[in-house]
Amino acid sequence: MQVSASMGIVLYPIIDGADDDLLRNADQAMYVAKTSGKGRFHLFECTLDRLTQTRHEERDRIHLALDEGEFVLYYQPIIDMCTGKIKAVEALLRWRHPQQ
Repeated sequence: MQVSASMGIVLYPIIDGADDDLLRNADQAMYVAKTSGKGRFHLFECTLDRLTQTRHEERDRIHLALDEGEFVLYYQPIIDMCTGKIKAVEALLRWRHPQQ
């Protein structure tokens, strides 16, 4: 039997936070270590945490936009410049964001 371990490391008090935040950060670092391969460790990075938070917020905002009907589908013809005829159509999905 072979045993391996992956470890997520958080530095305290350099990265200040509540106990729950420290555990969440260590868990996130451990996940990065596991995806890198067996028997690895990873030091938690604030920039990675902010990137992950931003990605989750964007995903949640897209789900909300779908529910609110903020996406509009347009069809744009692709025209053959030699013949002037439509040779294809591309579908464009536009986001009518209420603030942006």
